[in-house]
Amino acid sequence: MSKKKLTAKRKKQLLTMFAVAGVMGNTGIAPTMALADTLTPTAETATEQTQANEAKEVIDQTIQNVTDPLVNPTDSTTTASDSLATTDETTDDTQDQATEQEQATAPTAESEGDATNPTAEAPKVAKKANVVAASEITGTWGTSPYTFDENTGVLTIGAGELSGYTESPWSENKNVDAEAIKKIVLSGKVVAPKNSRLLFSGNTPAEKLTNVTEIEGLSQLDTSNVTDMWKMFKDMSSITSLDVSGFDTSNVTDMRSMFYGMSSVTSLDVSNFDTSKVTFMSYMFADAPLKKLTLGDTFKFVEANASLTSAWKREDGKGTFYSAEDFMKNYGTGDLTAGTYVSVETDTWGTSPYMFDKDTGTLTIGAGELSGYKESPWSSNKVDNKAIKKIVLAGKVVAPENSNYLFSTSTVGKDLTNVTEIEGLSQLDTSNVTDMSYMFFGMSSVTSLDVSSFDTSNVTTMSYMFYGMSSVTGLDVSNFDTSNVTTMGYMFKGMGSVTSLDLSNFDTSNVTDMTDMFFGTSLKKLILGDTFKFVAGKGALTSAWKREDGKGKAYTAADFMKNYGTGDLTAGTYVSVEIGTWGTSPYNFDETTGTLTIEAGELSGFVESPWSENKKVDATAIKKIVLSGKVVAPENSFLLFSGNTSADKPTNVTEIEGLSQLDTSNVTDMSKMFKGMSSITSLDVSGFDTSKVTNMQHMFSGMSSVTSLDVSGFDTSNVTDMANMFRGMSSVTSLDVSGFDTSNVTTMENMFYNISSVTSLDLSVFDTSNVTTMQDMFKDTPLAKLTLGDHFKAVGDTKLSAPKALNEGDQLTGNWIREDGQSKGYSPADFMTNYGTGDLTAGTYVAELVKSELKPQEYHVGDVNITGTYTGDMSLGRLTVNGKVVSWGGSFKDGQFSYYVGVGKLKVGDKVVLDGYNKEKELIDSKEIEVISESSGSIDQVDTYKLGDSTITGTYTGDIHKGKLVVNGEVISWGGTYKDGKFSYYVNSQIIKAGDQATIQGYDKFDTPLGDPQPVTIGEQLGQLTEAHRVGSSTVIEGNYTGDVYQGILLVNGEKVSQGGSFKDGKFSYYVGNLKVSEDDQVVLMGANNRGQQIPGSEIDVTIQTPTAEINELTYKIGTQTIKGAYGSDTQVHQGHLFVNGKLISKGGSFKDGAISYYVKPDLIKADDQVTMNFYDGSGNLLAENQTVSVN
Repeated sequence: MSKKKLTAKRKKQLLTMFAVAGVMGNTGIAPTMALADTLTPTAETATEQTQANEAKEVIDQTIQNVTDPLVNPTDSTTTASDSLATTDETTDDTQDQATEQEQATAPTAESEGDATNPTAEAPKVAKKANVVAASEITGTWGTSPYTFDENTGVLTIGAGELSGYTESPWSENKNVDAEAIKKIVLSGKVVAPKNSRLLFSGNTPAEKLTNVTEIEGLSQLDTSNVTDMWKMFKDMSSITSLDVSGFDTSNVTDMRSMFYGMSSVTSLDVSNFDTSKVTFMSYMFADAPLKKLTLGDTFKFVEANASLTSAWKREDGKGTFYSAEDFMKNYGTGDLTAGTYVSVETDTWGTSPYMFDKDTGTLTIGAGELSGYKESPWSSNKVDNKAIKKIVLAGKVVAPENSNYLFSTSTVGKDLTNVTEIEGLSQLDTSNVTDMSYMFFGMSSVTSLDVSSFDTSNVTTMSYMFYGMSSVTGLDVSNFDTSNVTTMGYMFKGMGSVTSLDLSNFDTSNVTDMTDMFFGTSLKKLILGDTFKFVAGKGALTSAWKREDGKGKAYTAADFMKNYGTGDLTAGTYVSVEIGTWGTSPYNFDETTGTLTIEAGELSGFVESPWSENKKVDATAIKKIVLSGKVVAPENSFLLFSGNTSADKPTNVTEIEGLSQLDTSNVTDMSKMFKGMSSITSLDVSGFDTSKVTNMQHMFSGMSSVTSLDVSGFDTSNVTDMANMFRGMSSVTSLDVSGFDTSNVTTMENMFYNISSVTSLDLSVFDTSNVTTMQDMFKDTPLAKLTLGDHFKAVGDTKLSAPKALNEGDQLTGNWIREDGQSKGYSPADFMTNYGTGDLTAGTYVAELVKSELKPQEYHVGDVNITGTYTGDMSLGRLTVNGKVVSWGGSFKDGQFSYYVGVGKLKVGDKVVLDGYNKEKELIDSKEIEVISESSGSIDQVDTYKLGDSTITGTYTGDIHKGKLVVNGEVISWGGTYKDGKFSYYVNSQIIKAGDQATIQGYDKFDTPLGDPQPVTIGEQLGQLTEAHRVGSSTVIEGNYTGDVYQGILLVNGEKVSQGGSFKDGKFSYYVGNLKVSEDDQVVLMGANNRGQQIPGSEIDVTIQTPTAEINELTYKIGTQTIKGAYGSDTQVHQGHLFVNGKLISKGGSFKDGAISYYVKPDLIKADDQVTMNFYDGSGNLLAENQTVSVN
């Protein structure tokens, strides 16, 4: 016996053999025992003895295992025909379901062999299986090799093509025990068969891979040819993750039960699945507890019978949730697009499904018909009412006929107090609702409620409908049809944040109860229509109400509700107002606009004003006061439009309208009348009768926003106190007090304190003979002009400031002076102290100006600006150079000026004058500016200039920057290069001619002349062409020259043809190429200097020479290959042409040192031939023609 221990697989093989042997022998024991006897230990060694004993023990146990079912054959009832029946294929969904159920309840004794059937065929031993080690089994599946490690339970499948499931390693032939497999690994590219049904499953329970927890390398499974995936992974109940994201399903037609029974898988990614050819999909996901499913654009459910459960919604939160049926039915439409979906738990309210997201507190209600409130998710205790923060109606939801408490409850503590929003109320169908009482009762956190689309045509009761919705700020019920409503009691009660309601469409003709309809609201505006009628005045409106358009009067709430629909209380918009009386003048306050309207009557003192201490109207809420009739001011109008404390001052009032209707004829005290009204910008007191007034102290004090005030008509003849009268009116720009009678005034303390925007005061009529104090009269009021009269005398320290400038930029001394100049300057203190004495007489006084003067600094040639200082009123400069006005401008600021002139514009010797002007362009001062140069130097020597040259050279010293060339008194040019004491000055070769007078003057960089002009000595001509010729049509003109010639210029008939040539050592060569000229053409060549400029007088005619050549001794010996001869050595022979009997035969030849050698073919020339030649130079000119060749 082998020394290897029996493996589990081997034991099972023996068991099968023993069982079959027992059946075939028609007994359950004897043959098996016989076989065991043959294995009775007879081994010689102890080891073999032990192994034999172990084998016998296994066999004994096997006998027991085999005989048990034989003794009780009824325990196994599966027949061969049953097994066959389970493999029948069906395309009918009903049959498929039956098959699933049958397999789920089938006996465990699958078709591995029927011990009760003696004719049953024993299982075949796999032909390809091979036990290669005690713990390893190998084989092939299709063409794919596989290895199973019994120790780890890992089945590894290599690259190849799989065959059907019936040949899988764990199939009926039992090469590998299906239950032993824990993991499958695809280690290479594995091609799935076309028919991949049951590929990773089995036809019987024993063949199911229920213990496999993982399939590794599934991405290597090629499914591109698969058409059938029926039950492909069925009952792989231990797998938790399955990667089929790479599956190619473009050819698959059947996916029934594909993932059936994968009870541990919670997530699948089938986003790559193409189901365009799939016709069967029933039970695809049956018994798979999926929580997440990723789908793609090419996925489509077939007939919505893939056995998904629960409800589904997008993982990203977009869209709504769908029941499993609707999800499968509608995927690929609407918001059901490619993406990841998660399952959600749902319940129903009536027929409407709902789901609750605990994380967000959102309750989503799907389409359907709601039942009563008692079955709501929160009333039925299925969802914690406190946890709900938002309600979403995700489809058309039909409200029940009795919708009382629909979004509330009658149970204490079950209100939806934490809900802040109801989204999708427009999808709530209320067309059949008759009862909306308590519908939103107690939803105190909702801030916005859209009921604008509600159909209320059948509603009979709306009592308590919005009760307690204290956070809603706006409610649109303008479209409500209330024609059938009978009760509206408490409808809006407690809606403390709603300030406006539009009830213009409300028909209350059938309403019998409006008890406390508006109780606890903060209504400021109410829009009512012709069909609205308050019932028994029980609406619980507060305050007073008046038309928004200003028509009619204000009504108390009680009168408004009692009388609406009569008189001036017609359809329209009404606003709440406060109403009361001040003295005998009624008033009302519109809180919305902040307008306080005071009707005709007689006012009492300030202590009874609407905003006084009793606080009928909040002083800070008043923005406008309107006097709408004749209002008589009290005799004591002290603080009339002000208050005694800061809280009583109407500081936010911006306007008092109708002051012209205020009768002040009996007023004696106007002190502090408008004190502290800091927001008013304009105050019309021009009609005030002040004839009896004695006290005006602080009358306008603190009115810091008033920009204009007309007091020119005030009668002040009885006034004794003007202290602080205008104090703090910092925005008023002018104040006309020129008509004030101050003969009885005793105090003017702080009268004009801080009226900082006023620049001028005319006090010429002020009589201060009775004034006892003027302390701080002008403090913080910097006047520019002050007019005083003969009866003015300062008393005490008026704190008059130094005068302001009348014009911006004026430089002031700080003193006051008569505007007409008839006084000297005085400091503010001396001015007040001494006024009325000396030269300080009646008149207008202004600021003394500093004397204006320009003080320029030295100007040096090259400076950009003329700079310096100035005093007085100066803002503009004018520059005159040599009597000509050059410019206006300059910067004059803070006593410093700068006037731009530009670099080098002013030169030594120029007469420069700078004038200073004020803003009115009046000349203030003039100063002559001396131009100073710091440069020195001169042109020392000028080299002799050769006619036709382009450069004048020489030497210089100092700061020479450029030169000026003058010829015969005319300035020719400026320029030159000056470096290291030497200069070079370019000049056109045509400019200077023999007999001309020329000079060069040196200048610095600012054009200041340095030294005297230096003469230019004119010498001989630069160069001369002495001879020029062209031989025939030669490509060059050649000749001789003298002097300095650098180039030639060729002219034909006076027109320039070209320029160039090579000039060296008195000889030149000028290339003309194939230039064609005739005998009549005039050809001239001119010399040019190193800049290519013509040298005057250097031109010469070009002679055209006819070329010739002397040819001697042309001989040819018949049979040879050379014609020989000679030519004059002074001739440039370049080529010969050979003619035989008058016919041109060839061109060529060698010509060197007077010798001619011309190649011919040996048999070309015969004895009787006439042979001649022509000769040419390198330019193709004919030199000799018809030269005879002697043949011998």
